[in-house]
This record gives sequence, structure tokens and C-alpha cells, in this order.
Amino acid sequence: MTRIVDKLLRCFVCGTLSEQRLPYSTHSRGSPDLDGRPPEMARSTMPVWVQTCPECGYCATELSQGDPSAREAVQRPTYQEQLHAADTPFLANRFLCLALLKEAAGRDADAAQQRLHAAWVADDAQERALAHKYRSAVADALLARREALRRWRGDEADWKGVERVFLVDVLRRAGRFDEARREVDAALQQGVSSIVRQLLGFEYTLLEHEDVGPHTRDEALRGSSLQEAPPPEVIPLVSYIQRYYSEWMTPQEEKALSMGKLRTPEGEQWATDDPQVLALLAGGKHAIVHALEQRLLTEHPGKVFINRCPKCGGLARTPQARQCRYCPHTWRE
Repeated sequence: MTRIVDKLLRCFVCGTLSEQRLPYSTHSRGSPDLDGRPPEMARSTMPVWVQTCPECGYCATELSQGDPSAREAVQRPTYQEQLHAADTPFLANRFLCLALLKEAAGRDADAAQQRLHAAWVADDAQERALAHKYRSAVADALLARREALRRWRGDEADWKGVERVFLVDVLRRAGRFDEARREVDAALQQGVSSIVRQLLGFEYTLLEHEDVGPHTRDEALRGSSLQEAPPPEVIPLVSYIQRYYSEWMTPQEEKALSMGKLRTPEGEQWATDDPQVLALLAGGKHAIVHALEQRLLTEHPGKVFINRCPKCGGLARTPQARQCRYCPHTWRE
């Protein structure tokens, strides 16, 4: 479920108070596009990703915050012209203005991200020429500053070389097919994970057909994804820990519990290159769950309580429950 809230914010640049809409919570179901655009419902929250001051036109993801360089940048003609450009979708103008502010602050990767958001707006408005133009600007910036590409996309999905898939997709969707092919060839020569090789192979097929349309990661890995849920006997324990003690789980433990497998030319493998997650998965998910239980009990005595039936050992529904859900036993007194 998506929740949008209204909040009174003071503009970082001019101090004007205005009511702004903020994304409070949302979720995604499905696979992101190969250029990182999220699936629904998060996709539909894009209009509240940027806020605009009604007085000075300052654009920001959080109107009350910003870089000092913004105070001068919003006064520049290039910024004001972009803010009021009549030949650009309204929301795209806001993202492009935000890109100008990020550039003024020396944050190249963030500027590229905002231009990509503008391209997504153009996609939705069926403005193909504008979408190509914005993606080309993203590609040019990242080709010139590859360290910005690595900072922005290099950690995504924990797959070695995954940022190259993103760059190839941006080039492909901008219609720059020859450059995209060269990036595929260079990435394969330099070495990437098996999963990234599959994604690049999918991109290469799209390039052969000069396909500039959107495609998802699931499409690229179709037929390769294998679900790897925890064993049925430990699912109640997983749900119990995630519901009541998730604040003490590490990001790697959370990732390992939700991790699936992929079929690759080298055989089935976990869908990550993160060595910490792979170490947790070495004994399978059954081992992770029981190791997690023991760690929480050891590190948080008196705070973590795994409530089991004194008679049959079954896990109760809550830490406060006094009735077994597997046998008729109760222990209320």
C-alpha cells in the first residue's frame, strides 16, 4: 500500500512556507526495468519524488534541505528557463531542474539520476524524442565519469559488473546501438558475474533487433529464476523473528533469507555475489534460521524470547501467547 502525506515545509532557498506532498510509505511488486525504474506501486509515486517552492522555484527531494550552491543556481537563467519550459512535461522540468542543482553541487551521479527520472516521465508522456535526449545526456555523463557510474549503480544486486548492464540499457534505449554493443563486449572481456553475463546477453539480443523499449530484469532472466524458500518446518520461526525482532537482524541475514537461486551456465547459484551473504547461505536456509535464533538469544538475553510450547515444543504465535497452536496445551498460569 502507498501512503502520501502532506507536510508544511520551509524552502531552503527563500524561506517560503508551502504545503508539500511526501511519500510516506510504498512497496513494489514485480521486477524493476533494466534501467532501474521500479515496478508498481512505487512507480506511481514519481510525482512526489520532487518538491517545488511556489515562490522561487527551488526543486528538491526535501524542500527544507539543500546545498548552499542552490541559492545562486536557482537564479540562473538556465535554471529558470528549464523550470518554465513549455515544450517539456511539467514533472520532467522539475527533475531536470533538480539535475541542474545537483551539478552545481558537484554531484554528477545524482544529476544523472534526476535526468533518468525525466526520461521516465517522457516515456509515460509518449515523448520518445525527449526520452532519447535525456537518456543520451545520462549516458554522456556516465561515459565521461565512470567512477560516478560505479558509485551510483555498482552495488546494486551485489553482482559484479551490474553497473555495465545499466549503462548498456541507457545507451540502447537512447538508440546508441553501436556504443551499447561496444560496452557489452568490453564488459565481457573484463569479467563479470554469471548473472550479469545473462543480462548482457539479453541486452545484446535486443540490440540486434534495435529494440529501444523497456524490459525488466525478470524478462532477461526468464527461465533462470528458482525460488528458494526456507524449509517448511522453519517458516513459522522466520516469520516470528521478522515480525518481532527484525531490528536485530543484519542486512545480510535479511538478504540471505529472501535470496533465490538462478540457473547459470555454471549451474544453479544464489542470486548474489555478496561474500557475506554467500557465507550465510553455505549451509542452506535451514542452517541460517537456527543460527539466527541462537545469535539473537545469545546477544540479546532478556529481550528476545522464542516462545515455545512446554509440552510439544511448537512455536507460539507471539511472545506473549500462552496457548499452543499445534496441540491443546495451555500455560496461562
